[in-house]
Amino acid sequence: MQDKNIIINNETIPITISTSYKRKKSLSFRVAENGLTIRIPVWINNSLLQKFIDKRQTWIYDNWLIQKNKNQNKKEYVSGEWFMYKWKTYRLKIIKTDEDNNKITFNQSRFICYINKNIPEILQKDIIKFELNIWYKNKALEVISKEAENLIKKYDFDVNKVIIKDYKSKYWQCKAKDIYFNYRIIQFPINVIRHIILHELCHIKHKNHWPKFWNLLKTLDSESNKNILFLKNKNTNLISFK
Repeated sequence: MQDKNIIINNETIPITISTSYKRKKSLSFRVAENGLTIRIPVWINNSLLQKFIDKRQTWIYDNWLIQKNKNQNKKEYVSGEWFMYKWKTYRLKIIKTDEDNNKITFNQSRFICYINKNIPEILQKDIIKFELNIWYKNKALEVISKEAENLIKKYDFDVNKVIIKDYKSKYWQCKAKDIYFNYRIIQFPINVIRHIILHELCHIKHKNHWPKFWNLLKTLDSESNKNILFLKNKNTNLISFK
């Protein structure tokens, strides 16, 4: 048995490799909370194994983030914890200041929370959670609205309003010529966000999920099948801040 790490998009993922004499042909990949486990036949050498790992990097990365998201309710909102933005994880750094204005900033490498040093420890978690929630909502309003505007212009859809909301469970909705999006989808990959937008835009022309709807969606989104599978994964949970 071998233990090693793989780094994908700045994520360090532990790998455990075990050789099975019973396994004749195929390799087994399994991603869990503690990392990636690979079971291989005895004839697989290191060079060939690396090729298989390289080929499945996207799958490994996506499933690793899904496993990490399962622990979303265990967050303590302390320095060093990770938070998701566009399907990449960024560490949180907390800086205590003399300022009364608590806030979250993002510098493309980490989230930074500036919080007044006089706030009692027992209240800090809720304040940091609240400030992160505000940051996500503002970023969703900026990014999702811009992406929607670009796609509406590109494909000439007749849309009245693009609205960002705080839904408890659903990710999107279409009513007449208004399209609604859950702000939490800002945690998804950008290609999935665009797919969700296109899904609702297609409902402007086709209200039901009939063949014409799916044909239009697949015409506009070349990776439609891949994005649909991503969204169907029941383990793809988003941080709720509730």
